[in-house]
Amino acid sequence: MSNVYRNTSLTLPEVFKRVAAMKDATNEEKAKELSHYDSVTLQWFVDVMYNAPVGGIDIPQYVESQLPIGNHYSTLHTVRSKLESIIADKNSLASTRSLRLILENVHANEAVLIADLLKGNKVNGISKGVFKKLYPEFFPERDQPTLEDLQDED
Repeated sequence: MSNVYRNTSLTLPEVFKRVAAMKDATNEEKAKELSHYDSVTLQWFVDVMYNAPVGGIDIPQYVESQLPIGNHYSTLHTVRSKLESIIADKNSLASTRSLRLILENVHANEAVLIADLLKGNKVNGISKGVFKKLYPEFFPERDQPTLEDLQDED
């Protein structure tokens, strides 16, 4: 079996683009490829995408960063907690200002991904089935407790 090099420092948009490009792959194959890039940020993103009350958040106008990938102080990974506050607070003036600063200070591809997430859009080219295979704990069966229920038991 040959070893395949995977650049684990790719941004989430780059990972999603790579997996979405696997046109003829099965959900299992896409989930396996995605699993090679497993991170707290990927888990958080999938959980928010399918389980958080996103949507209806006004995306402010912002100026896209022109810096190349890898040259940003802020990344999706570093702004997760701020995004959680924005999701919880929705459209307050402080949230709108914070969101604009986030979108201007991450790479342009991450800004688009964040804006799409907050609008309630899903990742293009990767089905829910792929994410469900990778993180079944975020997709409980009907009579099973949700992740939130399990966290409340602690």
